[in-house]
This record gives sequence, structure tokens and C-alpha cells, in this order.
Amino acid sequence: MEDMRAGFRYLFAWKGGMMMIGVAVVVKFFLNPAFSLLPILAVKHFHGGALEMGWLDAARVSARWRAECYCRCGAGSGVRS
Repeated sequence: MEDMRAGFRYLFAWKGGMMMIGVAVVVKFFLNPAFSLLPILAVKHFHGGALEMGWLDAARVSARWRAECYCRCGAGSGVRS
């Protein structure tokens, strides 16, 4: 428990870290409802069903996976390993 307190103290003292957390919270807050409405998009807009929903979900997961791999390898930060 003391480690968690130390981590929060460190994060609150680091303005850049707090800004990153704040941006992540805001982005998650606004994008989460959009992804919750994907089934309606699949049915009403694409006039489909489970197959079209599967394609949308696979595209979403694939994009997230690629973004995480891109960030982990440092390609977006200009850091060379």
C-alpha cells in the first residue's frame, strides 16, 4: 500500500504525467460511448448483422493492437533502440 501512495505522490508531483493521465481520461470518456454504439452502426448503417459487427470489432481490435505495438517499439517517440 505504501508503494501505491509513493507512486501517486510521484505522479501528482510530475505535471507532465498528470497531463497525460488527464488527456487519457478525457479521450476514454468520449470514445467509450462511441464504441458502445458499434452494434447499432452495424445494423442500421451497414444493414448487417453479426458478421458486420464482427468485422467492425476486428478492425477496432487490430487498430488498437497496432497502435500499442507502435508505441512499445519507440517508433513514435524518435528513440532508437
